[in-house]
Amino acid sequence: MVSIQRPTVKRTALSLLIVVKVLLVVILLLSLTIIFHLLPSAEDQYLNNIVHNQLHVHTSIQETPGWKSIDVFYGDHDHLKTKGRGSQCNQDLLVAGLLKEQKHGYFLDLAANDAVNLSNTYQLENLHAWKGICVEPNSSYWSNLAHRECHVAAAVVSKTRMEEVKFRMYRDMQKRAASGGIEDLIDPNIPKSKERPDTLYTVPAQEILERYHAPYIMEYLSLDIEGAEYMVMKDFPFHVYKFKVMTVERPSQQLTDLFYDHGYLYLAGNNEDGQETAWIHSDYQAEIDVVGGVEKAGWIGGRSTKWMTIGSDRWAKPVVDDLRLKMK
Repeated sequence: MVSIQRPTVKRTALSLLIVVKVLLVVILLLSLTIIFHLLPSAEDQYLNNIVHNQLHVHTSIQETPGWKSIDVFYGDHDHLKTKGRGSQCNQDLLVAGLLKEQKHGYFLDLAANDAVNLSNTYQLENLHAWKGICVEPNSSYWSNLAHRECHVAAAVVSKTRMEEVKFRMYRDMQKRAASGGIEDLIDPNIPKSKERPDTLYTVPAQEILERYHAPYIMEYLSLDIEGAEYMVMKDFPFHVYKFKVMTVERPSQQLTDLFYDHGYLYLAGNNEDGQETAWIHSDYQAEIDVVGGVEKAGWIGGRSTKWMTIGSDRWAKPVVDDLRLKMK
């Protein structure tokens, strides 16, 4: 007689358990597939963040070759030296007035010099809670700048990266320290320093903006780099970054043409030693209090200055009357 063995109860339960596990795995995979299709893809979310200024494409600070972060123990803000003049020509009053006393704006200060004295951005930070970046290669200013809320970049800005330049610091002529810059571009009428220039290396402005996650639309650019303005801005990524307001010392005709090519309009100027000029971007012209801001700062709007000649249309491109050319 042949004996037929029936599966035991234990084997039957084990088989059922395996089937249940397989079903659970299938249900889990189906659920994940549904969720994946309902949520935006990582790529879509990445692009969306870029559009809304929430994410920047950049290399992390630790991985960027050529940079070194130094933490400064500055004590407390009571030690911040606040003696001296405000901005050189009321640039801070002008910007605040043009932007209707806006709070929490963002600036790029190029170059910053002292943290307080003659600073175009200190009061914007102090009174209006602005954030931003102060670029300053002169080490004599760093200890005071450490008290500021802004990022401080010890760098020489140029159109190229790692270009070796001779930079005049004027350590032996402190009253002239604010006139420091790339030796080949400094105004020849400034008294010569007996100190040998420092050897430094340049970095593009875009790299600095990416390093500190600057927004793509910024409220203010203070541009005063002793003759290097056009060299720095010639290759600036205007298609990526915009400034609502700019103040620029002694812009050349080349720089004026460049600004107009990228949507900037000449607004006002003054006849002080710096021959400062103010500019606004045409995209934000409706947001700006043109009359109130200019009057508050005591600048000259709608009329020619010693440096800029304008015609009957105040928004037309002005002609630069570069006094330095007449001195040669």
